[in-house]
Amino acid sequence: MYWIAVGLFALGTICGTLVRFPFFVLVMLGATIIAAVSLPAEGVMNSLVNALIAVVVLQVGYAAGIVLRATLRSFRSATPDAATITRKRAVRFPPGQRHH
Repeated sequence: MYWIAVGLFALGTICGTLVRFPFFVLVMLGATIIAAVSLPAEGVMNSLVNALIAVVVLQVGYAAGIVLRATLRSFRSATPDAATITRKRAVRFPPGQRHH
């Protein structure tokens, strides 16, 4: 069960980092279908506990992916590109002042 939880966490992290919410909803629906199909084999209580663990792990992974995406975005915006550097280096003169 631990390897499955690690895989679900990784899947949630990938969904949070790379894709948007609608795809994550499809992943959650897939997990629900898998839990429903395994219901007769494992019994009601075990299936409910497994489904709860799967949902929680996917949601925590998704939240971690969103945090990772925000962190990566902030790093990308912190490194200025060439156009930004050029704009900041340009000297601005007040109106009416002559340029040499």
